[in-house]
Amino acid sequence: MLIHVLEHLGQSPDTFNNIIKELYRICVNGTKINIIVPHPRHDDFISDPTHVRPITVFGLTLYDQELNKEWEKKGNANTPMGIIHDVNFKVKDVNMVLDENYESLIKIGKIKHEELKDIISKYNNVVKEMKITWEVIK
Repeated sequence: MLIHVLEHLGQSPDTFNNIIKELYRICVNGTKINIIVPHPRHDDFISDPTHVRPITVFGLTLYDQELNKEWEKKGNANTPMGIIHDVNFKVKDVNMVLDENYESLIKIGKIKHEELKDIISKYNNVVKEMKITWEVIK
């Protein structure tokens, strides 16, 4: 488990990618890595000076070789980090933990679940943290 760890590591891209490569090296095929990080648009992330890198679901998909190959075929500009660094991870599950204020608004029906995606894309402090399962593919 990487609980509130990745956002503190690898301020330089080279250092971060070396950490990812080492993580890949020490894991066996099928290892599931549970990652919990603050959402990059929450004050918990923004306010902490020890946070050197936002961790996003999309950023973690950059290390998925299957997606990398699809992007290359389509001519997408996404950086194929999995291919470049000879690692292969797949995002298997994502759970967004809402900030208490938004969780309360959902519970009392002021916000519907269908509205959340739009709200999350527009406003800060909606999602407090993300719980992501990342699988090693070898």
